[in-house]
Formats: sequence, C-alpha cells, structure tokens
Amino acid sequence: MDAQRWKHSKLTADSKNSSPILSTPLSIEKKCAEFYTPPVFYDFQEELKGACYSCNEANKSTKERDVERLFVMDRESKKVYEVDVDGKTLVCSCKRFQRFGILCRHCVWVLHNKGFDEIPSEYLLPRDVKKQKAHIETLLGSKIPTKAHILPPNQAKNKGSGRRMTSEKEKAMEEHAKPLRKCRACGEMARHDSRNCPSQLPNN
Repeated sequence: MDAQRWKHSKLTADSKNSSPILSTPLSIEKKCAEFYTPPVFYDFQEELKGACYSCNEANKSTKERDVERLFVMDRESKKVYEVDVDGKTLVCSCKRFQRFGILCRHCVWVLHNKGFDEIPSEYLLPRDVKKQKAHIETLLGSKIPTKAHILPPNQAKNKGSGRRMTSEKEKAMEEHAKPLRKCRACGEMARHDSRNCPSQLPNN
C-alpha cells in the first residue's frame, strides 16, 4: 500500500510538472492532458485517436422522447455501437466507461461531432483518493467500511505451500540410504547411535 501511495503521489506530481505530447489539435485532448495523470491520459489518447481515425456514423440516429440514439461504426473492431445521448449524459453499448473509468472512442466521437470542446465533468473521474472513494460509494450505494473484521486463514500444508510433504515410504527410503556407522553403546555397525540404540531401551 505504501508503494502504491508513493507511485500515486509521483504520478500526480509528474502530471502537474510536465505536459504529455498531444496527438491532435482538439481542445478535448488538451483539457484532458491537464486533468489526467500521464498513464491515464495516454489510455484516453488512444480512445481519442480511435474516435478520429476509426469511427464514423453507421446509420441515421433515432430519437425517443429526450434520448437520442446514435450508431457508431468502429472500423477497428468492425462492430456498430449504440450511444444514447440525453443532454450531457452518454451511455455506450461497449460499457468501457463503466468498466475502466475512461470514456470510450464512440462517446468521444459523438461529443466531437456535437461540437463539445471538453469532456463533461461527470466523465472525468477525480484523481484525489477521497473523491475517488466518494465516487465509488455513490456507484455502490453504500459506505466503504473503515475497519475489516477478517482474520487471515490458518496456514494449511497443501500441495505447493512451502516445503513438500514426504510420504512414509520416502522417509524409509531416505533412512535406508544413510551409511552404516558404529554405535558406541552396542559396538555394532548400524543406522542408529548411542542416543537411540535398542540396547539402551528400558525393555532390553
């Protein structure tokens, strides 16, 4: 966790003190470069380039009440995606934003063609950890617990956990392979010593 926090702080500092290379003259890209950390921005930049070079209108849009549905052809995936637009609210059938938190190329294509010069603020997820937590809680509809009452499980000696367990047969073979040595208690060449010599047992 400390390493992740350090990396997050470094990326935030890098994003404030450096400007990534832009690939288009669009103001959408420039404003996202000012908001996102470099790794997130470059992911978004790929979607922006896809919107510019791989997307076009597939069919005429339809409208039902206040929701307009546009059909966007993605030549890269060779599929047609549906983007529902209600004011500044966009929902794409690819569900990329719901899965990764970055607006997809199909929605970016719609915004560009409708004359938007920036991404709506609700589609720019904040980098601040506290704001991210609030956003996640809003999506889940519940508070994230501050304490976890889960104890680590007891270690089990299963296959693959630590040293391999040896069978009784293997132990016997290993014992039999040991060289004979002279016992100081009984004077015989055997695989025991004076500490565990049978002649020293109480019954003998």
